[in-house]
Amino acid sequence: MNLLGGDAETQKYAGEYFSIRIWSAPGTLANYALIGWFIGLQNARIPLLIFLTINLTNIALDLFFVVVLGMNVDGVALASVIAEYSGFLDRSDSCDLDIEKACGSLASCSAH
Repeated sequence: MNLLGGDAETQKYAGEYFSIRIWSAPGTLANYALIGWFIGLQNARIPLLIFLTINLTNIALDLFFVVVLGMNVDGVALASVIAEYSGFLDRSDSCDLDIEKACGSLASCSAH
């Protein structure tokens, strides 16, 4: 944190935010994989829905945690973590349909 500068209070908040926010890394990577998969299948609708889910969830939870519950940096970081996983879990069920579609088209192509 010393490389980033800032006073002691800023470094404390940055460390607190990072120590919570880092837990969203697997969810973020999973979302990137899903988004890449769907864009590769020429389906831009599902990535849009993933991003909307993440961002709208994050906004709602930020307001709830900070305004209603009175949390600070920890509430903002927690909202981001929950939002990342909600985006993944909300759309991961769509993979089944697109995998069947992709595999079906591959099977029909290899039969010709």
